[in-house]
Amino acid sequence: MSVDSHPQTQTIRLTVETDLEKLTDVVTWFEQFKKPLICQQTWLEAQIAIVEGFTNAVQHAHQHLPPSTPIALEVQVSSQVLRIWIWDQGKAFDFDLNLQAMHQITSDHRFDPLERQAHWGSIILLKLMTDKGWQIAYERPTSYQNCLKLEKNL
Repeated sequence: MSVDSHPQTQTIRLTVETDLEKLTDVVTWFEQFKKPLICQQTWLEAQIAIVEGFTNAVQHAHQHLPPSTPIALEVQVSSQVLRIWIWDQGKAFDFDLNLQAMHQITSDHRFDPLERQAHWGSIILLKLMTDKGWQIAYERPTSYQNCLKLEKNL
């Protein structure tokens, strides 16, 4: 883990193996960002986003990769913005198309969340974007790596 500190910005990185049991380490690591400038609501939203992003990397992006495959996380917080990056090494995934599909499903007046068994992570991330002001993108900056980017103005 490394720390890059500027007077108004704090950036911390963590790399863990592809193992759902590392989720406890990820959440504990993220606790250090709980500061007065992040309101409780935003803090809870960020925790949910980290849990969903990490869980999706383990269960989906890395499902056919060895447990030693690293997942890298980075959090940057300033007085203006909270940013989270989660890097995985899975195959390319069309995040925008997935969100569009989830938007259509959840917009249908017949949608019953209690009947839904899959894609809860996508629905949660969609709700963070549409209802809570988060900017979320999933990009493939290299041929072997994906990055889930989450950002919210404070």
